[in-house]
Amino acid sequence: MNTTEKPYFFRPRIGKHYEEGFRGKKTLVVGAYHYCWESYAARYGCTYRDSCINGKQTKGLDGICPVYRDRRDAFDGYYRISNSNIIEIDSYIEGEHYPIYQAFTYYMTGKGGHILSEKEREAFWESVAFYNYIQHFLPEAQEFSYEDRKEELNADFPAFIQIIRELKPSVIYIWNDTIKNAVHANCNQLHDVELKFYSREIVGSTTVWTIIANYQDENLDTDINALLAEASLLWFCNADKKDIACNILQTILSYRKHEYRPDTVRNLPDKIQSDIQDRLQPVIYDDKAITALTDLYQQASGLNSLISQQEKNIDMLTKKAGHIYSNFLYKEAIPVTGLDPQWLTLWKSPQSADITRLDRTMNTDDILLIWISNDTPWSLIQCEKVFGILRKGLWKMLVLMQSDMNSQYFKTFKESGNVSAIYEAGDSLIIEFSPGLQGNVTMYPDNTCIPYSRFTMLTPSKYLKNKVSRTRFRKFLNIQMKLTDEKLLNILDKILYDAQNAGTIFVQNVNDSLCIRCEDNNSDKTVELIARIRETVKKYAKYSNCMTYEDIQGMLNTDISNIRKRISDLNKSRTKRRTTQR
Repeated sequence: MNTTEKPYFFRPRIGKHYEEGFRGKKTLVVGAYHYCWESYAARYGCTYRDSCINGKQTKGLDGICPVYRDRRDAFDGYYRISNSNIIEIDSYIEGEHYPIYQAFTYYMTGKGGHILSEKEREAFWESVAFYNYIQHFLPEAQEFSYEDRKEELNADFPAFIQIIRELKPSVIYIWNDTIKNAVHANCNQLHDVELKFYSREIVGSTTVWTIIANYQDENLDTDINALLAEASLLWFCNADKKDIACNILQTILSYRKHEYRPDTVRNLPDKIQSDIQDRLQPVIYDDKAITALTDLYQQASGLNSLISQQEKNIDMLTKKAGHIYSNFLYKEAIPVTGLDPQWLTLWKSPQSADITRLDRTMNTDDILLIWISNDTPWSLIQCEKVFGILRKGLWKMLVLMQSDMNSQYFKTFKESGNVSAIYEAGDSLIIEFSPGLQGNVTMYPDNTCIPYSRFTMLTPSKYLKNKVSRTRFRKFLNIQMKLTDEKLLNILDKILYDAQNAGTIFVQNVNDSLCIRCEDNNSDKTVELIARIRETVKKYAKYSNCMTYEDIQGMLNTDISNIRKRISDLNKSRTKRRTTQR
């Protein structure tokens, strides 16, 4: 559709990344107007200025304005006055002096105190859309009220409606009190959109109004959607989004438990608190909104990162489960109330199960999946409650936690007598509890399997590291790798000993046998070590294939894909460095 067929004349500038949004929200910036100085028009010999400005005939001059006439065809129609929004922002990004754009960019990005680079200007403006409200030129920069030009400003509101419907922004920033008043006075025409005027700030030489837009065709409840958007705005201002999401969820929890009091909302501005209080009375919050808030909290708290690290292990352990019960949001799980943090169990509330009744709720093939948080650690009383319930039933429990928390719970977990396996991935652990079990604990550090007759630590691959002598390495190579050549043994035991001192490898005692592990299974240091061992074997062994790359990786308990290519690339890199140094 041609721009002349739309209510707006000046085309909005839509950033390349508008759909991705500014910090996750589709954002529209609304300026006031374009103007044309008399001296500027005179410089280009313009004879249309009076009709363009006073007669409001800007639209009809799009193709004949002398300012752009000579460049319009040469630049494929880019230079025309209907593209003024686009041209101005592009010019600002490239370095033209526009004080209001500069002040607003500082305000939105929080990068005051230094000169913004072209890359920084571009990063912001390509993530938002921009247009000026008034759809004709003014003679100069000027101040006026909504009442002064009410008829004129009302006439341009259909352009605002059209842009809102086309772009569907979640957040709108309006420059200038006059334009805000015009939008506010006419917003009853937006039958399918609700605008909530959120805040007013002084930015540079103008005021900036922040507005939340809610659309009736969205699935989320209008009120909770607005609450989410307002919380997002606070995060733009560097507030702690984990605290915001947590406090909103806690408020909803207290409301559902009929314990709501205004002082239960902490660390939120007074305006948000009063909004929550007003909304809680008539509104039943839907599960999609609760799920969105819960996911935001889990992402901010680092829980989603732990879930991602352990996802394969959790899927493997729950593959044959009847139902999964959990105290955090996880796929098709059923929420379990009565465990901290309680505000994470509000999704699927009608289906939730209470921890104290799980022994009567769960079947033998069900699994309880629990997260223990740094922020809300379990007390000994809670631990005893859970283990007591576990002992009554025949179902398994999986505990997800950060590996650096192991010392807090090791004694309690060990004394439960129910730990059957520990899965380590990244900085996370999955502790598997099986009822009635009193046997060995199996460790799975870094996708390997180690049975332990003595349960002494939760994370052996990170904390049970031993230093051994060259003699121990020599004995290991002789007995376990079946190497007998004296010269080869002397060289290899020194290579392994030096790698241990350099921190490339470490050793563990497993059932009184030596187990070698790499500090970083996929690092260049590990690749270099494998290459060096292989070169030594080829040079000194009677049979050069007595230790292949695969054998060496097995010895080091690592598995680097395309090891031969990695070694080849490493050798090329060495050769290139040597050539450069010459």
